[in-house]
Amino acid sequence: MFGTTMTFRDGHVRPARRMHERSASADGSWLRSGFRFLASGGINTVITWALYALLLQVMPYKWSYTISYLAGIALAYMLYRFFVFRRKGGRFAPIWVALIYLFQYLLGLLLVNVWVDELREPQLWAPIFAVVISMPLTYVLNWWVFRSRESGKVLSAGTTDQ
Repeated sequence: MFGTTMTFRDGHVRPARRMHERSASADGSWLRSGFRFLASGGINTVITWALYALLLQVMPYKWSYTISYLAGIALAYMLYRFFVFRRKGGRFAPIWVALIYLFQYLLGLLLVNVWVDELREPQLWAPIFAVVISMPLTYVLNWWVFRSRESGKVLSAGTTDQ
């Protein structure tokens, strides 16, 4: 029960998860990664806006927006991988992050429409409403992608990688 390995029904022996891997909230890691998630969003926003502004000098705004948005997805993956969750997230993590961004965009579009058309609130504040509603869900989805798995490699002291 308190050993360092677990034997499963199929006979495989695997390392036992430590308490902090089972319960992220027990040691405040949800709070720390949540803060890093918010910080990474700010970093990503500033960098992709700067890229957008630079690209506007040489191409139309639609292309500038599209390129900077795609760059933002790649940057988000890197920030989640190395800063927020500090795990690889598996070989499909980049695809999952891109799909989460697509989901976030579509959900945001729906929420903006609800804010403006149904609630009859000012258009100016619609994106804030969308972010406040969608951000917790986006965090949980990305946490799922980068969650700790039973066997992992260490990225840095105390950090499990899969």
